[in-house]
Amino acid sequence: MDEETPAGKLITAGFIPGHQRLCWYCGSRLRWNADFSFEEIGHEGEGIVSVWTCDSCDTGYEVAGPRNEECQ
Repeated sequence: MDEETPAGKLITAGFIPGHQRLCWYCGSRLRWNADFSFEEIGHEGEGIVSVWTCDSCDTGYEVAGPRNEECQ
């Protein structure tokens, strides 16, 4: 699926590797706030949750992904 299409952006939450993170709602830049392990926030398994906030409209994003050897 093409990550530049609306459907592709929905699947990847607009977080395309190597591209600037932009707000789904207003198109402004997202600012990284913190990363948490799944264990820290009560999720099962191993993974990371990254927290982002829009500089313009203050929308918050949480992006979760499994922790694996390729991502470390």
